[in-house]
Amino acid sequence: MFALRPRIAWSVTGAAVIASIALLALAACGSAPPPPPESAASVVAPAAPPAPPPELAPAPPTVEAAWEPGHWRWTGSSWVWEAGHYVSPPTSSAQWVAGRWVAQGNGWVWLPGHWL
Repeated sequence: MFALRPRIAWSVTGAAVIASIALLALAACGSAPPPPPESAASVVAPAAPPAPPPELAPAPPTVEAAWEPGHWRWTGSSWVWEAGHYVSPPTSSAQWVAGRWVAQGNGWVWLPGHWL
């Protein structure tokens, strides 16, 4: 009789753990793309970048290539436009997450594009 109690307690605890994991997974759906790998160096600008100029992507070099839109790069003293270009995936199932500037603290941080 005592052998059943720990098993029942584990079953309830295990169900709670599984439910918590499922809720976390659901909460992550539809959220912002994940950040780039930790190895990416952070670039911090004191203000938001200017609006991007119009940019038309040329025909892709391959069917698998992903367009990385142009973006403003902070040099430490001024903004410089970096034109967009195509990037090749490391695998056929990889998905491209474009780089972006995000407000953080008292400045703006560049999160570089990366493959998932």
